Amino acid sequence: MSSSDREAMFTHINNAMQTVHQSVGLHLRSQHPKGHVVLAAEFQTLEVPAELRHGLFTAPGTFPAVVRLSNGQHPDDNLPDARGCAIKVKLDPAGQAAAEQDFVLADSPVFFAKDAADFLRFLALKRQHTLEQRQAELDFSDPLVVKPNANAENALKAVKQRQMAEAIAAGQFPALARFAASPTRSLLELTWHSQTPYRLGPHVVKYVLQPSAENAVDTPLDKTDDPYRHAIESFFAAGNTARFTLGVIVQTDATAMPIEDATVPWQGPVVPVAQLLIQPQAIDTAATRAAEARLAFAPHQALPEHAPVGSLNEARHQVYIHSRGTRHANAQTIRRYFGFLASGDFTGMSSCLHDSVEFEDLGFHLIGKTAVSLMWQILCLKKGGIRISVRNATATDTTGHAEWECQYDFLAEPGDPPRPIHNKIESTFQFDRQSGLIIKQNDQCDFWGWFEQAMGAKGKALHLVDKIEDATIAPIGVEEIARRKVRAAGIAIMRSVLEGKSR
Repeated sequence: MSSSDREAMFTHINNAMQTVHQSVGLHLRSQHPKGHVVLAAEFQTLEVPAELRHGLFTAPGTFPAVVRLSNGQHPDDNLPDARGCAIKVKLDPAGQAAAEQDFVLADSPVFFAKDAADFLRFLALKRQHTLEQRQAELDFSDPLVVKPNANAENALKAVKQRQMAEAIAAGQFPALARFAASPTRSLLELTWHSQTPYRLGPHVVKYVLQPSAENAVDTPLDKTDDPYRHAIESFFAAGNTARFTLGVIVQTDATAMPIEDATVPWQGPVVPVAQLLIQPQAIDTAATRAAEARLAFAPHQALPEHAPVGSLNEARHQVYIHSRGTRHANAQTIRRYFGFLASGDFTGMSSCLHDSVEFEDLGFHLIGKTAVSLMWQILCLKKGGIRISVRNATATDTTGHAEWECQYDFLAEPGDPPRPIHNKIESTFQFDRQSGLIIKQNDQCDFWGWFEQAMGAKGKALHLVDKIEDATIAPIGVEEIARRKVRAAGIAIMRSVLEGKSR
Protein backbone atom coordinates (compact mmCIF):
# COMPACT_ATOMS: atom_id res chain seq x y z
CA MET A 1 0.00 0.00 0.00
CA SER A 2 1.40 3.41 -0.98
CA SER A 3 1.92 6.15 1.63
CA SER A 4 -0.91 8.20 0.09
CA ASP A 5 -3.26 5.21 0.26
CA ARG A 6 -2.32 4.63 3.90
CA GLU A 7 -2.90 8.29 4.72
CA ALA A 8 -6.31 8.18 3.02
CA MET A 9 -7.23 5.03 4.95
CA PHE A 10 -6.32 6.59 8.31
CA THR A 11 -8.32 9.70 7.37
CA HIS A 12 -11.36 7.49 6.71
CA ILE A 13 -10.84 5.74 10.05
CA ASN A 14 -10.61 9.05 11.89
CA ASN A 15 -13.79 10.33 10.22
CA ALA A 16 -15.62 7.12 11.07
CA MET A 17 -14.52 7.33 14.70
CA GLN A 18 -15.79 10.92 14.91
CA THR A 19 -19.20 9.47 14.07
CA VAL A 20 -18.74 7.02 16.95
CA HIS A 21 -17.88 9.90 19.30
CA GLN A 22 -21.04 11.73 18.28
CA SER A 23 -23.14 8.62 18.90
CA VAL A 24 -21.88 8.10 22.49
CA GLY A 25 -21.74 11.80 23.38
CA LEU A 26 -18.64 13.90 22.90
CA HIS A 27 -17.92 14.03 26.62
CA LEU A 28 -17.54 10.25 26.77
CA ARG A 29 -14.79 7.91 25.63
CA SER A 30 -15.64 6.32 22.32
CA GLN A 31 -13.81 3.16 23.44
CA HIS A 32 -14.36 1.65 26.90
CA PRO A 33 -16.70 4.47 28.01
CA LYS A 34 -17.80 2.91 31.30
CA GLY A 35 -15.05 3.06 33.89
CA HIS A 36 -15.50 0.86 36.95
CA VAL A 37 -12.64 2.13 39.09
CA VAL A 38 -9.45 4.17 38.96
CA LEU A 39 -6.87 2.69 41.32
CA ALA A 40 -3.55 3.91 42.66
CA ALA A 41 -0.94 1.17 42.20
CA GLU A 42 2.75 0.37 42.44
CA PHE A 43 4.64 -0.86 39.37
CA GLN A 44 7.81 -2.83 40.16
CA THR A 45 10.16 -3.75 37.31
CA LEU A 46 12.02 -7.04 37.78
CA GLU A 47 15.47 -8.41 37.00
CA VAL A 48 14.96 -9.67 33.43
CA PRO A 49 17.12 -11.63 30.96
CA ALA A 50 19.88 -9.50 29.46
CA GLU A 51 18.34 -9.45 25.97
CA LEU A 52 15.14 -7.86 27.37
CA ARG A 53 16.82 -5.07 29.35
CA HIS A 54 15.48 -2.12 27.40
CA GLY A 55 13.50 0.99 28.25
CA LEU A 56 11.46 0.63 31.42
CA PHE A 57 12.89 -2.86 32.02
CA THR A 58 16.58 -1.87 31.92
CA ALA A 59 16.93 -2.37 35.67
CA PRO A 60 14.73 -3.19 38.68
CA GLY A 61 12.81 -0.19 40.01
CA THR A 62 9.57 0.96 41.59
CA PHE A 63 7.19 3.54 40.11
CA PRO A 64 3.76 4.91 41.03
CA ALA A 65 1.01 3.92 38.62
CA VAL A 66 -2.70 4.40 37.94
CA VAL A 67 -5.00 1.58 36.78
CA ARG A 68 -8.38 2.04 35.07
CA LEU A 69 -10.76 -0.93 34.64
CA SER A 70 -13.61 -0.56 32.15
CA ASN A 71 -16.27 -2.05 29.90
CA GLY A 72 -15.65 -2.02 26.17
CA GLN A 73 -19.18 -1.04 25.16
CA HIS A 74 -22.08 -1.72 27.51
CA PRO A 75 -23.06 0.17 30.67
CA ASP A 76 -24.61 -3.09 31.93
CA ASP A 77 -21.91 -5.28 33.50
CA ASN A 78 -24.07 -8.38 33.14
CA LEU A 79 -23.89 -8.42 29.33
CA PRO A 80 -21.13 -10.12 27.33
CA ASP A 81 -18.53 -7.47 26.57
CA ALA A 82 -14.85 -6.75 26.14
CA ARG A 83 -13.26 -5.54 29.39
CA GLY A 84 -10.31 -3.18 29.55
CA CYS A 85 -7.37 -2.64 31.87
CA ALA A 86 -5.23 0.45 31.25
CA ILE A 87 -2.07 1.14 33.27
CA LYS A 88 -0.25 4.46 33.39
CA VAL A 89 3.26 4.23 34.88
CA LYS A 90 4.62 7.57 36.08
CA LEU A 91 8.30 7.47 35.20
CA ASP A 92 9.24 10.53 37.27
CA PRO A 93 7.83 10.01 40.77
CA ALA A 94 8.97 13.51 41.79
CA GLY A 95 6.74 15.01 39.13
CA GLN A 96 9.50 17.01 37.45
CA ALA A 97 8.86 15.48 34.01
CA ALA A 98 5.73 14.47 32.12
CA ALA A 99 7.14 11.12 30.98
CA GLU A 100 4.63 8.28 31.25
CA GLN A 101 4.40 4.72 29.99
CA ASP A 102 0.95 3.37 29.19
CA PHE A 103 -0.09 -0.27 28.82
CA VAL A 104 -3.52 -0.66 27.15
CA LEU A 105 -4.85 -4.19 27.72
CA ALA A 106 -8.06 -6.19 27.23
CA ASP A 107 -9.38 -9.51 28.51
CA SER A 108 -9.14 -11.20 25.09
CA PRO A 109 -5.76 -12.25 23.63
CA VAL A 110 -6.93 -11.27 20.12
CA PHE A 111 -8.54 -8.27 18.46
CA PHE A 112 -11.53 -8.70 16.14
CA ALA A 113 -9.87 -6.93 13.16
CA LYS A 114 -6.66 -8.08 11.52
CA ASP A 115 -5.19 -4.71 10.59
CA ALA A 116 -6.12 -1.09 9.85
CA ALA A 117 -7.88 -1.91 6.59
CA ASP A 118 -9.92 -4.60 8.33
CA PHE A 119 -10.77 -2.16 11.13
CA LEU A 120 -12.05 0.38 8.59
CA ARG A 121 -14.20 -2.34 7.03
CA PHE A 122 -15.62 -3.10 10.50
CA LEU A 123 -16.49 0.57 11.09
CA ALA A 124 -18.44 0.60 7.81
CA LEU A 125 -20.34 -2.52 8.92
CA LYS A 126 -21.00 -0.98 12.32
CA ARG A 127 -22.48 2.13 10.71
CA GLN A 128 -24.77 -0.05 8.56
CA HIS A 129 -25.85 -2.02 11.63
CA THR A 130 -26.60 1.18 13.57
CA LEU A 131 -28.90 2.38 10.81
CA GLU A 132 -30.66 -1.00 10.71
CA GLN A 133 -31.21 -0.91 14.48
CA ARG A 134 -32.73 2.57 14.32
CA GLN A 135 -35.00 1.44 11.50
CA ALA A 136 -36.17 -1.52 13.59
CA GLU A 137 -37.18 0.84 16.40
CA LEU A 138 -39.39 3.01 14.16
CA ASP A 139 -42.73 2.48 12.41
CA PHE A 140 -42.91 3.93 8.88
CA SER A 141 -46.23 2.29 7.94
CA ASP A 142 -48.01 5.67 7.83
CA PRO A 143 -46.50 7.83 5.04
CA LEU A 144 -47.31 10.98 7.02
CA VAL A 145 -46.11 9.97 10.50
CA VAL A 146 -43.01 8.32 11.93
CA LYS A 147 -43.62 6.75 15.34
CA PRO A 148 -42.03 4.19 17.67
CA ASN A 149 -42.42 0.57 16.68
CA ALA A 150 -44.93 -1.05 19.03
CA ASN A 151 -42.83 -4.21 18.96
CA ALA A 152 -39.50 -2.38 19.09
CA GLU A 153 -37.89 -4.54 21.80
CA ASN A 154 -38.43 -7.83 19.97
CA ALA A 155 -37.64 -6.31 16.57
CA LEU A 156 -34.38 -4.85 17.85
CA LYS A 157 -33.38 -8.12 19.50
CA ALA A 158 -33.97 -10.02 16.25
CA VAL A 159 -31.96 -7.48 14.26
CA LYS A 160 -29.03 -7.64 16.69
CA GLN A 161 -28.98 -11.44 16.61
CA ARG A 162 -28.93 -11.40 12.82
CA GLN A 163 -26.21 -8.75 12.78
CA MET A 164 -24.00 -10.71 15.16
CA ALA A 165 -24.35 -13.84 13.02
CA GLU A 166 -23.45 -11.75 10.00
CA ALA A 167 -20.46 -10.12 11.72
CA ILE A 168 -18.85 -13.39 12.92
CA ALA A 169 -19.39 -15.22 9.62
CA ALA A 170 -16.40 -16.40 7.60
CA GLY A 171 -15.01 -13.54 5.56
CA GLN A 172 -16.26 -10.98 8.06
CA PHE A 173 -14.99 -10.82 11.66
CA PRO A 174 -15.11 -14.33 13.18
CA ALA A 175 -12.77 -13.26 16.01
CA LEU A 176 -15.66 -11.22 17.42
CA ALA A 177 -17.08 -14.48 18.78
CA ARG A 178 -14.08 -14.70 21.13
CA PHE A 179 -13.68 -10.96 21.68
CA ALA A 180 -16.68 -10.31 23.96
CA ALA A 181 -16.49 -12.47 27.08
CA SER A 182 -19.29 -13.44 29.43
CA PRO A 183 -19.43 -11.73 32.84
CA THR A 184 -16.88 -12.88 35.40
CA ARG A 185 -16.89 -12.72 39.20
CA SER A 186 -14.21 -10.03 39.50
CA LEU A 187 -12.05 -8.01 37.12
CA LEU A 188 -9.14 -8.56 39.51
CA GLU A 189 -8.97 -12.27 38.61
CA LEU A 190 -8.84 -11.81 34.82
CA THR A 191 -5.79 -12.18 32.58
CA TRP A 192 -5.21 -9.09 30.40
CA HIS A 193 -3.57 -8.90 26.96
CA SER A 194 -2.13 -6.15 24.78
CA GLN A 195 -3.71 -7.80 21.67
CA THR A 196 -1.38 -5.81 19.39
CA PRO A 197 2.44 -5.91 19.29
CA TYR A 198 5.03 -3.49 20.67
CA ARG A 199 8.75 -2.95 20.52
CA LEU A 200 10.97 -4.09 23.34
CA GLY A 201 14.27 -2.69 22.15
CA PRO A 202 15.18 -4.75 19.05
CA HIS A 203 12.43 -7.30 19.79
CA VAL A 204 8.69 -7.34 19.09
CA VAL A 205 6.47 -8.51 21.96
CA LYS A 206 2.92 -8.78 23.22
CA TYR A 207 2.14 -8.04 26.86
CA VAL A 208 0.25 -10.33 29.22
CA LEU A 209 -0.87 -9.25 32.71
CA GLN A 210 -1.54 -12.33 34.85
CA PRO A 211 -3.39 -12.21 38.21
CA SER A 212 -2.16 -13.80 41.41
CA ALA A 213 -4.23 -16.63 42.82
CA GLU A 214 -4.82 -14.34 45.82
CA ASN A 215 -6.99 -12.10 43.62
CA ALA A 216 -9.72 -14.73 43.23
CA VAL A 217 -13.09 -14.22 44.90
CA ASP A 218 -15.80 -16.75 45.79
CA THR A 219 -18.95 -14.67 45.50
CA PRO A 220 -20.82 -14.22 42.19
CA LEU A 221 -21.65 -10.81 40.75
CA ASP A 222 -24.43 -8.99 42.55
CA LYS A 223 -27.47 -7.74 40.66
CA THR A 224 -26.78 -4.00 41.01
CA ASP A 225 -25.88 -1.60 38.21
CA ASP A 226 -22.18 -1.68 39.13
CA PRO A 227 -21.34 -5.20 40.33
CA TYR A 228 -17.69 -5.06 39.22
CA ARG A 229 -17.02 -1.94 41.26
CA HIS A 230 -18.82 -3.43 44.26
CA ALA A 231 -16.76 -6.63 44.00
CA ILE A 232 -13.52 -4.60 44.06
CA GLU A 233 -14.78 -2.50 46.99
CA SER A 234 -15.53 -5.68 48.94
CA PHE A 235 -12.12 -7.14 48.05
CA PHE A 236 -10.29 -4.09 49.42
CA ALA A 237 -12.64 -3.72 52.42
CA ALA A 238 -11.44 -7.17 53.54
CA GLY A 239 -7.86 -5.83 53.59
CA ASN A 240 -6.73 -7.70 50.46
CA THR A 241 -4.00 -6.56 48.06
CA ALA A 242 -4.38 -7.26 44.34
CA ARG A 243 -1.21 -8.57 42.68
CA PHE A 244 -0.42 -9.08 39.00
CA THR A 245 2.63 -10.11 37.00
CA LEU A 246 3.31 -8.34 33.70
CA GLY A 247 5.03 -10.57 31.18
CA VAL A 248 5.98 -10.51 27.51
CA ILE A 249 5.64 -13.04 24.71
CA VAL A 250 8.59 -12.44 22.39
CA GLN A 251 8.03 -12.86 18.66
CA THR A 252 10.19 -15.76 17.44
CA ASP A 253 8.35 -16.66 14.22
CA ALA A 254 7.03 -13.86 11.96
CA THR A 255 4.59 -16.24 10.26
CA ALA A 256 3.10 -17.90 13.33
CA MET A 257 3.25 -14.64 15.32
CA PRO A 258 2.27 -12.00 12.73
CA ILE A 259 2.38 -8.25 13.30
CA GLU A 260 -0.32 -7.47 10.73
CA ASP A 261 -2.97 -9.91 11.94
CA ALA A 262 -4.20 -9.17 15.46
CA THR A 263 -6.74 -12.03 15.25
CA VAL A 264 -3.95 -14.61 15.61
CA PRO A 265 -2.98 -15.40 19.23
CA TRP A 266 0.75 -15.63 19.90
CA GLN A 267 1.90 -18.89 21.45
CA GLY A 268 5.05 -18.89 23.53
CA PRO A 269 6.48 -18.58 27.03
CA VAL A 270 5.45 -15.53 29.05
CA VAL A 271 8.60 -13.92 30.47
CA PRO A 272 7.91 -11.86 33.66
CA VAL A 273 9.15 -8.26 33.48
CA ALA A 274 7.22 -6.45 36.25
CA GLN A 275 4.86 -6.76 39.21
CA LEU A 276 1.74 -4.63 39.71
CA LEU A 277 0.55 -4.18 43.30
CA ILE A 278 -2.78 -2.53 44.20
CA GLN A 279 -3.15 -1.92 47.92
CA PRO A 280 -6.55 -1.58 49.68
CA GLN A 281 -8.04 1.87 49.04
CA ALA A 282 -11.28 3.82 48.89
CA ILE A 283 -12.43 3.92 45.28
CA ASP A 284 -15.83 5.62 45.11
CA THR A 285 -14.81 9.17 45.92
CA ALA A 286 -15.25 12.51 44.18
CA ALA A 287 -11.47 12.70 43.76
CA THR A 288 -11.23 9.36 41.93
CA ARG A 289 -14.18 10.22 39.69
CA ALA A 290 -12.55 13.53 38.77
CA ALA A 291 -9.24 11.75 38.17
CA GLU A 292 -10.89 9.30 35.79
CA ALA A 293 -12.38 12.12 33.71
CA ARG A 294 -8.93 13.65 33.26
CA LEU A 295 -7.11 10.41 32.46
CA ALA A 296 -6.21 9.55 28.89
CA PHE A 297 -4.47 6.29 27.96
CA ALA A 298 -2.94 5.58 24.56
CA PRO A 299 -0.67 2.89 23.07
CA HIS A 300 1.63 5.63 21.73
CA GLN A 301 2.10 7.13 25.20
CA ALA A 302 5.28 5.08 25.49
CA LEU A 303 9.05 5.21 25.65
CA PRO A 304 10.70 4.79 22.23
CA GLU A 305 11.92 1.33 23.31
CA HIS A 306 8.26 0.27 23.78
CA ALA A 307 6.69 1.91 20.72
CA PRO A 308 3.61 0.17 19.24
CA VAL A 309 4.05 -1.44 15.82
CA GLY A 310 1.71 -2.41 12.97
CA SER A 311 -0.99 -0.60 11.00
CA LEU A 312 -3.70 -1.36 13.57
CA ASN A 313 -1.74 0.47 16.26
CA GLU A 314 -1.19 3.33 13.83
CA ALA A 315 -4.95 3.55 13.28
CA ARG A 316 -5.56 3.43 17.04
CA HIS A 317 -3.18 6.36 17.43
CA GLN A 318 -5.48 8.55 15.31
CA VAL A 319 -8.50 7.37 17.28
CA TYR A 320 -6.91 8.11 20.66
CA ILE A 321 -5.76 11.58 19.56
CA HIS A 322 -9.31 12.52 18.57
CA SER A 323 -10.81 10.94 21.68
CA ARG A 324 -8.43 12.82 23.97
CA GLY A 325 -9.14 16.13 22.24
CA THR A 326 -12.91 15.80 22.42
CA ARG A 327 -12.90 14.73 26.07
CA HIS A 328 -10.43 17.36 27.32
CA ALA A 329 -11.79 19.59 30.10
CA ASN A 330 -11.21 22.65 27.91
CA ALA A 331 -13.26 21.02 25.13
CA GLN A 332 -16.04 20.63 27.69
CA THR A 333 -15.76 24.34 28.43
CA ILE A 334 -16.16 25.14 24.72
CA ARG A 335 -19.27 22.96 24.45
CA ARG A 336 -20.72 24.43 27.64
CA TYR A 337 -19.96 27.95 26.35
CA PHE A 338 -21.86 27.40 23.09
CA GLY A 339 -24.59 25.55 24.95
CA PHE A 340 -25.21 28.69 26.99
CA LEU A 341 -25.33 30.71 23.75
CA ALA A 342 -27.86 28.30 22.25
CA SER A 343 -30.11 28.70 25.31
CA GLY A 344 -29.68 32.50 25.45
CA ASP A 345 -27.84 32.34 28.79
CA PHE A 346 -25.28 35.16 28.53
CA THR A 347 -24.53 34.90 32.27
CA GLY A 348 -23.52 31.29 31.76
CA MET A 349 -21.29 32.33 28.84
CA SER A 350 -19.66 34.93 31.06
CA SER A 351 -18.79 32.24 33.61
CA CYS A 352 -16.55 30.61 30.99
CA LEU A 353 -14.52 33.79 30.41
CA HIS A 354 -11.32 35.00 32.07
CA ASP A 355 -11.33 38.57 33.38
CA SER A 356 -8.69 39.49 30.78
CA VAL A 357 -10.39 37.75 27.84
CA GLU A 358 -9.89 39.18 24.35
CA PHE A 359 -12.46 38.61 21.60
CA GLU A 360 -12.19 39.37 17.90
CA ASP A 361 -14.38 38.64 14.89
CA LEU A 362 -15.43 40.57 11.79
CA GLY A 363 -17.68 42.87 13.86
CA PHE A 364 -15.90 43.29 17.18
CA HIS A 365 -12.52 43.61 18.83
CA LEU A 366 -13.18 43.54 22.56
CA ILE A 367 -10.85 43.36 25.55
CA GLY A 368 -11.94 42.29 29.01
CA LYS A 369 -14.76 40.19 30.41
CA THR A 370 -17.15 43.12 30.80
CA ALA A 371 -16.99 44.08 27.12
CA VAL A 372 -17.21 40.51 25.80
CA SER A 373 -20.08 39.66 28.15
CA LEU A 374 -22.00 42.74 27.00
CA MET A 375 -21.67 41.64 23.36
CA TRP A 376 -23.08 38.20 24.17
CA GLN A 377 -25.86 39.79 26.23
CA ILE A 378 -26.92 41.90 23.24
CA LEU A 379 -26.88 38.88 20.92
CA CYS A 380 -28.76 36.64 23.36
CA LEU A 381 -31.48 39.25 23.91
CA LYS A 382 -31.89 40.31 20.29
CA LYS A 383 -35.37 39.96 18.84
CA GLY A 384 -35.83 36.54 17.26
CA GLY A 385 -32.92 35.07 19.19
CA ILE A 386 -29.99 33.20 17.71
CA ARG A 387 -29.96 29.56 16.64
CA ILE A 388 -26.66 27.70 16.61
CA SER A 389 -25.16 24.26 16.02
CA VAL A 390 -21.64 23.22 17.01
CA ARG A 391 -19.36 20.42 15.82
CA ASN A 392 -15.76 19.28 16.19
CA ALA A 393 -15.02 21.00 19.51
CA THR A 394 -11.52 19.91 20.55
CA ALA A 395 -8.90 21.26 22.93
CA THR A 396 -5.51 20.86 24.56
CA ASP A 397 -4.27 22.31 27.86
CA THR A 398 -3.92 25.78 26.30
CA THR A 399 -5.78 25.90 22.97
CA GLY A 400 -9.14 24.97 21.50
CA HIS A 401 -11.05 24.86 18.25
CA ALA A 402 -14.70 24.61 17.19
CA GLU A 403 -16.73 24.88 14.03
CA TRP A 404 -20.24 26.27 14.40
CA GLU A 405 -23.13 27.76 12.47
CA CYS A 406 -25.54 30.47 13.58
CA GLN A 407 -28.81 31.79 12.21
CA TYR A 408 -30.41 35.07 13.20
CA ASP A 409 -32.15 38.15 11.76
CA PHE A 410 -30.01 41.22 11.01
CA LEU A 411 -31.34 44.79 10.94
CA ALA A 412 -28.98 47.02 8.95
CA GLU A 413 -30.83 50.30 9.52
CA PRO A 414 -33.92 51.31 11.52
CA GLY A 415 -36.98 50.81 9.35
CA ASP A 416 -35.29 48.25 7.11
CA PRO A 417 -36.78 44.75 6.96
CA PRO A 418 -34.73 42.21 8.92
CA ARG A 419 -32.53 40.03 6.76
CA PRO A 420 -31.96 36.36 7.68
CA ILE A 421 -28.31 35.45 8.31
CA HIS A 422 -26.84 31.96 8.13
CA ASN A 423 -23.16 32.17 9.03
CA LYS A 424 -20.49 29.45 9.25
CA ILE A 425 -17.77 30.25 11.77
CA GLU A 426 -14.46 28.72 12.85
CA SER A 427 -13.44 29.66 16.39
CA THR A 428 -10.00 29.30 17.94
CA PHE A 429 -9.49 29.63 21.68
CA GLN A 430 -6.72 30.11 24.17
CA PHE A 431 -7.17 29.04 27.79
CA ASP A 432 -5.66 30.29 31.01
CA ARG A 433 -3.67 27.36 32.40
CA GLN A 434 -4.46 28.06 36.03
CA SER A 435 -8.21 28.70 35.85
CA GLY A 436 -9.13 26.81 32.65
CA LEU A 437 -11.13 29.85 31.50
CA ILE A 438 -11.19 31.27 27.97
CA ILE A 439 -8.62 34.05 27.71
CA LYS A 440 -8.79 34.61 23.95
CA GLN A 441 -11.32 33.87 21.20
CA ASN A 442 -10.93 34.57 17.51
CA ASP A 443 -13.82 33.91 15.11
CA GLN A 444 -13.23 33.63 11.37
CA CYS A 445 -15.88 33.46 8.65
CA ASP A 446 -16.43 34.39 5.01
CA PHE A 447 -16.68 38.18 5.35
CA TRP A 448 -18.32 38.84 1.97
CA GLY A 449 -20.66 35.89 2.43
CA TRP A 450 -21.90 37.49 5.65
CA PHE A 451 -21.86 41.03 4.24
CA GLU A 452 -24.02 40.16 1.24
CA GLN A 453 -26.61 38.53 3.48
CA ALA A 454 -26.60 41.47 5.91
CA MET A 455 -26.60 44.34 3.37
CA GLY A 456 -28.56 42.85 0.50
CA ALA A 457 -28.04 44.53 -2.89
CA LYS A 458 -25.63 47.10 -1.44
CA GLY A 459 -23.46 44.27 -0.09
CA LYS A 460 -23.41 42.49 -3.45
CA ALA A 461 -22.41 45.73 -5.20
CA LEU A 462 -19.53 46.40 -2.81
CA HIS A 463 -18.34 42.80 -3.18
CA LEU A 464 -18.25 43.29 -6.94
CA VAL A 465 -16.17 46.45 -6.46
CA ASP A 466 -13.81 44.49 -4.24
CA LYS A 467 -13.38 41.80 -6.91
CA ILE A 468 -12.58 44.50 -9.47
CA GLU A 469 -10.14 46.06 -7.01
CA ASP A 470 -8.33 42.75 -6.56
CA ALA A 471 -7.52 42.83 -10.29
CA THR A 472 -6.18 46.43 -10.27
CA ILE A 473 -2.67 47.63 -9.64
CA ALA A 474 -3.60 50.34 -7.13
CA PRO A 475 -6.11 48.92 -4.61
CA ILE A 476 -8.42 51.29 -2.77
CA GLY A 477 -9.14 48.95 0.18
CA VAL A 478 -12.87 48.27 -0.27
CA GLU A 479 -12.90 45.23 2.01
CA GLU A 480 -10.91 47.00 4.73
CA ILE A 481 -13.27 49.99 4.59
CA ALA A 482 -16.29 47.67 4.81
CA ARG A 483 -14.78 45.77 7.75
CA ARG A 484 -14.06 49.02 9.61
CA LYS A 485 -17.66 50.19 9.11
CA VAL A 486 -19.03 46.87 10.35
CA ARG A 487 -16.85 47.03 13.45
CA ALA A 488 -17.74 50.70 14.11
CA ALA A 489 -21.44 49.83 13.80
CA GLY A 490 -21.06 46.98 16.30
CA ILE A 491 -19.35 49.22 18.84
CA ALA A 492 -22.02 51.88 18.30
CA ILE A 493 -24.71 49.33 19.14
CA MET A 494 -22.92 48.41 22.37
CA ARG A 495 -22.59 52.07 23.31
CA SER A 496 -26.26 52.73 22.61
CA VAL A 497 -27.28 49.84 24.85
CA LEU A 498 -25.18 51.20 27.71
CA GLU A 499 -26.68 54.66 27.17
CA GLY A 500 -30.17 53.22 27.41
CA LYS A 501 -31.02 53.93 23.80
CA SER A 502 -32.94 51.51 21.60
CA ARG A 503 -31.83 50.57 18.11
